[in-house]
Amino acid sequence: MKTSLTFVGPLSFAVQRATVSFLALLPFVFIARKGLPRDRSTITNLLILALANIVAVVPQYIALLYETSGISAVLNYTQPLFVFCLSVLFLGGKPSRVRLVGSLTGFLGVAVLSLGEVRSFGEIAWYAIALLITGAFFWAVTIVYYKKKLTHVNPTSINALQQAMSVIVVTPIALRIEGPSLPLSLSYALMLLYLAVFGSAIAQNLWLWLLKEEDVTVVASSSFLIPLIAVVLGWLILGERLTIVPIVGMILILSGIYLVHRP
Repeated sequence: MKTSLTFVGPLSFAVQRATVSFLALLPFVFIARKGLPRDRSTITNLLILALANIVAVVPQYIALLYETSGISAVLNYTQPLFVFCLSVLFLGGKPSRVRLVGSLTGFLGVAVLSLGEVRSFGEIAWYAIALLITGAFFWAVTIVYYKKKLTHVNPTSINALQQAMSVIVVTPIALRIEGPSLPLSLSYALMLLYLAVFGSAIAQNLWLWLLKEEDVTVVASSSFLIPLIAVVLGWLILGERLTIVPIVGMILILSGIYLVHRP
């Protein structure tokens, strides 16, 4: 995503990614059209979920302009901690002590990983930090809201609606702020295709299916792996620093995930 944003603005990127993802999902929505919701309550819940998803995703794209991919992933994936708290409040969850320790250990790993990415606190773009934490919180909201209200709906239909709503809501804002923008670049086209098809269509469908079938705390804790991977890829591909501090963070993350998933 960070590399893609060197070609286009964050709002335009959000629209283009959502558009390609929606088109990729559309044939499967038609196949499953008999299962599409028609009652007002479900449709209202779907719209609320889609709007919360926009608030979760768009700040992440904007913040990526101002922070390294590692820092952005680290803060965005504080989401499991928010899920842990919200699931107790709204899903009646009673996580075990081991899961609590595992979630906190994973979060500590995220914090250590973050420190390994910052040379000095003066270099932090605090407005970007606020955007990333906002996005993480609303991502957690979408997870808990989906689990509570919409697990009876086909995940592909939910995913397609989220992408369509992103296009409808963000397009006029993108045109107003950034103007029309569509880079004629093969590199950008391939990155956009990968992120839209594999990142939004396929991965998001799998994510929704897992949330439907499993405990949200367990599924969300697996997200701690993503900042770990992002830091490593930032080091390999973007030349970002990798020192002993983020390595310690990675060990803590893996330990936390093990504790949460332990029978």
